[in-house]
Amino acid sequence: KLSELETKMEEVHIEQSDNDLFTFGETIKDYISIIQSAKAAFDERVKIFSTWESAQSTLAKKREAKNKATAQGKAERVAQCEEDIKFWEGKVEKCQEDFELISKNLKDEIRIFEEVWVREVKEAVTSYFQKTIDNQKQIVGHWKEFLPEAKIIN
Repeated sequence: KLSELETKMEEVHIEQSDNDLFTFGETIKDYISIIQSAKAAFDERVKIFSTWESAQSTLAKKREAKNKATAQGKAERVAQCEEDIKFWEGKVEKCQEDFELISKNLKDEIRIFEEVWVREVKEAVTSYFQKTIDNQKQIVGHWKEFLPEAKIIN
């Protein structure tokens, strides 16, 4: 009877181990992966914003250079500055679009995260603890079955 009890207990422990790994461990691993992806996306957003600011600064310098060239009457230099200004205006616009797009995408992903992942993690944790409680009940039941045998040994 004791060996049967040990076999039953081993089965429950294997079931609990699987529960630990698959129900809880995988959910937490996925959750951490999503958070790492979000962090990378925020880092990219910061980089895009920095590029946008740099482009705005360069555009302002090009405009100053054009004004200076205009004041000095350097027509050739003015023409080159106008080309530079057009280029940097396009760059500023593109950076702004990129920043707005990544910001929108991040907001959408955060909304999905809040709506879906928080619920899924809550469900997984609830399931994990319910399975753990069920396993503990099985262990108690197995010991209760063995109790009459244990009393005979005394």
